[in-house]
Amino acid sequence: MHITYAFCKQALYSLLFIVFGLCSIGQMNAQDVVVSKFLNGSSPDGEYTELLVISDKMDLVDYVLRDNGETGNWQAGIKFKNVGLWKNLRAGTVILILHRNIQFPYIEDINTSDGSIIVAANNTNYFENLSTTPSTSLTVGGSGDML
Repeated sequence: MHITYAFCKQALYSLLFIVFGLCSIGQMNAQDVVVSKFLNGSSPDGEYTELLVISDKMDLVDYVLRDNGETGNWQAGIKFKNVGLWKNLRAGTVILILHRNIQFPYIEDINTSDGSIIVAANNTNYFENLSTTPSTSLTVGGSGDML
């Protein structure tokens, strides 16, 4: 078997590519929080977004949740206020945000020790409404959505 210079050069480049590729995997950034589920109905009544906290000790203060609708324009949304509820969240915490026009009874759950939070988007204690219309604190369009 005859090994050529070109073969050795190609093997060396391949090995270097693999080594650098594996080293860069540790530097990849994952999302700190993800949208795990959302319900977008024919009317906003009962709509919700569920977030899952991925990073431990996560701080959501000043995060914004909104929709880029079918026209490509960002719609108004909500901004997480600088309050203790959104600080130091544990990985695995599920946050259920009820959008607006809530027509069913719900129990607000702001006790983070059980790993879940339930809060309405129009609750001004926890969110800043970025809409000029107070009743539409969080609007998700019918098609072409991107939260």
